[in-house]
Amino acid sequence: MSLVWLPVLLPLLAAPLTALPGWRTAYAVRLGTASLWLLLALALCALPQEGAEGLLRPDALNLVLLVLAGAIGLTAAALPPPDRSQDAPTLLRAAEGAAWHVFLAAVALALLADSLALAWLGLMVATLAAAVMVALGTPTVRAARAAWRLLLLGGVGLLLALFGLAVLHRATIDAGDLGLSWAALRLAAVEADPRLLDLSFVCLLLGQGVLAGLAPPAALSAAEETAPPPVAALLAGVLPVAALHGLLRAKAVAAAHPESLTPAITLAALGLAALLLAALALWRQRRRAASWAAARGRVLAWGGVAQTGAAAFAFGLGGAAANGAGLLLLLGQALVRSGLHLRPAEASRGSSGPAEAGCGVLGLLLLAGLPPGVLFAGQFALMAETAGRAPWLAPLIGGGIALAMGALLAAALRPSLSVGAAAALVPSRAASVPGRPPDRRRIGDVLLALHLLAVLLLGLTMPAGVARFLDEAARLIG
Repeated sequence: MSLVWLPVLLPLLAAPLTALPGWRTAYAVRLGTASLWLLLALALCALPQEGAEGLLRPDALNLVLLVLAGAIGLTAAALPPPDRSQDAPTLLRAAEGAAWHVFLAAVALALLADSLALAWLGLMVATLAAAVMVALGTPTVRAARAAWRLLLLGGVGLLLALFGLAVLHRATIDAGDLGLSWAALRLAAVEADPRLLDLSFVCLLLGQGVLAGLAPPAALSAAEETAPPPVAALLAGVLPVAALHGLLRAKAVAAAHPESLTPAITLAALGLAALLLAALALWRQRRRAASWAAARGRVLAWGGVAQTGAAAFAFGLGGAAANGAGLLLLLGQALVRSGLHLRPAEASRGSSGPAEAGCGVLGLLLLAGLPPGVLFAGQFALMAETAGRAPWLAPLIGGGIALAMGALLAAALRPSLSVGAAAALVPSRAASVPGRPPDRRRIGDVLLALHLLAVLLLGLTMPAGVARFLDEAARLIG
């Protein structure tokens, strides 16, 4: 068996172990699986990718995103379960654990699959598993509604994306039965019907854009608000990345035809629209001073939409430099948002310490794109590339980034939020409860600090190996 299949099979093999008695056993299984999953992703990066064939085809683009998903999955798994996990029925705990592991396996399939149809299947299974985790994580009416909304919007989007794949198959059928292989489609697209290529990409963009946070923006915000912190981190940092990866693969196929301009234009236009809409939504939230604590999930969701929209604009602009800027924005916002969601948000009484409040404020500042974070590097590179290639668009993209940055800065720095935002984003430590999983809040503080440290380090000094992978990934996007 090839090593490339292990990220898909390992979580499936470990899923039954979560039914063993005791929350500590389930926690150890989840943490061990996530650790091995990340190690496998790193091991695949060390292997040569040239000449790889088969149903799964690792390359620089999907390996970068697989390592990102593995890192977020590990930190999410490291957060101990809440108190109720100790008294939860075995069947409920097993269902939650199985959904978690199925989600990881499906994400690996969606990222590593060479066939766009197989990648779509992985994304569909990941969406179903995410809905189960949202519904079972906090079994309330609000959680059930959020899970249903995720299933409804995600399902409609995936059906539209499936129609796009059927159109793409029809556009390239004259080149033979390619099985929707991404590598083969990219070569055959030169002789395909450009109108069908454009139609297929528009369907995929509007369909998978729902899960990526582009169309409609913040479609996952209700699920992020109601889900437990580890699940919210996966929804914020992993599922949108897997969905956007499929769009980038489809864009590379459609853009391979010399007469096809629609993929670049539509992706850039939708990204710009998402950025501007997110900026306006953030300022609308800012005017509601009393709603910041209650709207924690919406603030983080719209902040992520703003950065994802800027990344989509960069990918639509195309070229190695713009694609590299888009990847930096994608990595940065996924790390910041998932890290902020890892702070346990259950109600508590008391006061947050200065270090805890500082991490929450720093997270908002980095999400806004302030230096020296990696989001600032991505925004700067995007503005430079836009000014050089499409100067008439520079005021729009620059204005959208500035508006979103200003709203998030106001959220982080206004005096009333020294308690409001800090308490919402960095809740105070609750009193000790007998039998509580050890230091859950303190572990959440450490995990958030690790995410923010990674964002800062990537902005200050990019390791040579990471820079090489990002450059190669940017060239694959086209």
